[in-house]
Amino acid sequence: DASNMIKKDFEEQKWQCSSNQDISLLEQTLEENYNIINISFCDMSKEEAEKIANTIKKVYDLFPNIKGALSNITITNANTKSEYIAYFQPSYQFVNPNNDISTYNKVNKTQILLNSYYFLNENIISNPIEEVVDKNWYVSGATWESTIAHELGHYITFKLLLKENNIDNIILVTKDNENQINNIINDFDSGNFALSIINNALNNYNDKYNKNISLEDFASSISNYAGHKDENNQILYNETIAEAIHDYYLNGNSCSQASYEIIKIITSKL
Repeated sequence: DASNMIKKDFEEQKWQCSSNQDISLLEQTLEENYNIINISFCDMSKEEAEKIANTIKKVYDLFPNIKGALSNITITNANTKSEYIAYFQPSYQFVNPNNDISTYNKVNKTQILLNSYYFLNENIISNPIEEVVDKNWYVSGATWESTIAHELGHYITFKLLLKENNIDNIILVTKDNENQINNIINDFDSGNFALSIINNALNNYNDKYNKNISLEDFASSISNYAGHKDENNQILYNETIAEAIHDYYLNGNSCSQASYEIIKIITSKL
């Protein structure tokens, strides 16, 4: 019932998008193959939709055990063009359906949002991504479409956290699981879970190469974004893992040594 509510929500918005049979078929194929409730590329060009579809396919092929927790990948209108290119949102309370399911249950979306300012603007995405982000911000070889691999990296981290708590997804929140779900979201948002993975990878790296590099140097060796710090001078550990997955997506086993050690931890946990 919760999944059907999410489907219905997107169906009711389809009138705002132009109809393209090829893109609709592409969306449906992705939904069915990767157990995603809804894919909505809306007015995206067929060429760009196919590029993003290929990104999604490759990430799911690299990490085949991640199906089932992502509710949607959707074009959206961000508040500002600079807010984000793409964005992973682990929990968005979509509706409290009251008597539609029960008097308590809530419905969540776990989603990836694609900023329409970029992905519907062919004049922008026909140029290198470095025209809107700092040079070397992302890992080597980054493109507009590969940023979705970065966001799927956030999703993979979240999926791992769900797995460790024996939860398949958080689409339906009940009185029995609400506290557990809130704790999981807080753990994800704080970066504590990501930090535990990075520390394990760092220890393995130092042992393997007989080194003693710092966590900061380890993260920064992936990309500038992977070592980026917040206003409290704290590394954004979720971004470190997302960039490691982004690196692995683009460069395979030729990715940075730090990314490779992180990927080994992730794949073993999956």
